[in-house]
Amino acid sequence: MDKEISSHDLEIVEEIVQLNNLSISSKELLRKGMIEALNGHVIQLNLTGLKISHLPDSIGLFSELKYLFLSNNNLSFLPDSIGLLSKLKVLFLLNNNLTELPESFENLKFLRELDLMANKFRNFPKSICSLNSLEILNLDNNIIQRIPECIGDLIHLKQIDFFDNKINYLPNSIGKLEELTGLNLAYNFLSDIPETVEKLSKLKTLYLNNNQIQKLPEELGNLENLENIYLNNNSLTSLSINNWKLISKTTNISIDNNNWNSRKFLMVLSALENNNSTNFPETAQISANPLSENVFVSKLDEDGANLLFSSILGGNGVDRGQGIKVDGNNNTYVIGETLSTEGYNNN
Repeated sequence: MDKEISSHDLEIVEEIVQLNNLSISSKELLRKGMIEALNGHVIQLNLTGLKISHLPDSIGLFSELKYLFLSNNNLSFLPDSIGLLSKLKVLFLLNNNLTELPESFENLKFLRELDLMANKFRNFPKSICSLNSLEILNLDNNIIQRIPECIGDLIHLKQIDFFDNKINYLPNSIGKLEELTGLNLAYNFLSDIPETVEKLSKLKTLYLNNNQIQKLPEELGNLENLENIYLNNNSLTSLSINNWKLISKTTNISIDNNNWNSRKFLMVLSALENNNSTNFPETAQISANPLSENVFVSKLDEDGANLLFSSILGGNGVDRGQGIKVDGNNNTYVIGETLSTEGYNNN
């Protein structure tokens, strides 16, 4: 039985003992002791948008609670009694004023989904590292700078969202999260990515856009299941052939607004063609720096070590490098002009 209780419905308190899902629409009920009047049968409790500034200690009385929604309030702390909700599976706390979590939080051993988006965390709450059942973690829109090594203890994580923080360091232990399918690190201050990312064998979507990354690890090319990768708005100058092999298998790729060395970029593109990597993404747009110098499309040998063929593409003030697109037929387009890859040979 589901029921939403307003401040005009206090006379039905006696019915509450039959409720499984309870949504409270007025914080007046909290002042009048509604929570204290409830017994332990409630499985889902929704206190979203009440603008409450504190949660009463009596929240710990909900011994059967599995789903708790506390988003869009003014909470700046949680009571220690939150740790008594030992059966809790889902906890939404997005859009509050939280800066830390109580130590008792580590007792939520069955928690699977935790949403702490849009709070005021400066440090990653280490009590989270004890949540061994956690599968989804959202800390978007906070001001966290570093992710601790203990995140590697959350081996059941499938989705991590750290969008729009101040993160400048990612620990090697990130490689222990072998169940991870989605990782969002966009809009941070990362300058490099640990080599251990190669162990994220199930990763399908990776957001690294809007950071300060200058170079990607070779090991990134070993992520065979990666389908979507976003690298735009970084400081990349080139990509290794191994990285390009990875990118050639992805469905969606964004690499615009970097500091591409256009000559190196085009040689790597040609090397891919030499290595029979024909499964190019349908579109691979880049917005590189205008090519104000001579630029060549080059063909390498099978080992990618020796130059076999080179042809001038443009330069000397002719800005022809604003975009590159590769279609499904392996045709390369530069500002709408077709450069057929079939036209390149060893002559």
